[in-house]
Amino acid sequence: MKRLMIGIVCIALGTKLDAQSRHQKRPAKFFAAGDTIKAMTVLNQKIAKDTDYADLYLYRGKIKLERNDLSAAMADFNTFCILNSTCGEAGYLKSWILYQQGNYKGAIEQLSDYTRKQPSANAFLYLGLSHLRMNNYNLAFGAFERSVELESTNYNAVYNAGLASYKADNASMAVTYFEKATHLLPSDFDAWFGLGLALNATQSFGKSNKALRQALAVSPDNSGALFNIGLNYYELDNKKQACSYWGKAQNAGSLPATLSLERHCP
Repeated sequence: MKRLMIGIVCIALGTKLDAQSRHQKRPAKFFAAGDTIKAMTVLNQKIAKDTDYADLYLYRGKIKLERNDLSAAMADFNTFCILNSTCGEAGYLKSWILYQQGNYKGAIEQLSDYTRKQPSANAFLYLGLSHLRMNNYNLAFGAFERSVELESTNYNAVYNAGLASYKADNASMAVTYFEKATHLLPSDFDAWFGLGLALNATQSFGKSNKALRQALAVSPDNSGALFNIGLNYYELDNKKQACSYWGKAQNAGSLPATLSLERHCP
């Protein structure tokens, strides 16, 4: 019987828009007031007068990023990298755009280079997420592990380290990271559900049910949790309870539960 899989937890990008020079102070004032149109107008005027001032492109690219104009932001970051001879922060922002556009291979190349020069918890997180999207589970785990080393309370890195371990068939490591995730965010369904699946994979069926019941406390009618509790009871030779939970899962819309009922609960 198949276990239900877990989804990838992603995070939003936070960009810093601090004005670091006199060229940026006026557009920064407009941006802080929520007027991105005026901020962009001023920046465009300044760039027209001084086309070789690299930081203006970086700053304008960040504003475009905040406005979700990803392709235009990428163009500005590329210009910044050319004028500045090195990308620095722009390299990370470019990789984030590539990830959002679904170009995971490009994001991996960009982030691999960036993290070699500037180790960053968020950069390693997105490197791991990119590898995860490409089904490179061991490489994904390595990146998430580095992210956790740099920021041990980063829930997204901890959770996804558990997910990558689980998908790489390293259930014991998955248990370790999912347990950490439940401590960091006890109210999160995915952490408890992932822990339950990982414990099932280690044949710790009773402990798995304890974790899955915690998941049900967050989402009482979740068909995946109900189905997998039934699966654990089946492994524990408690057919009555297995059929009971599969019945609840079927009522919640689970097709695997329906198939299990037909096969094991006549």
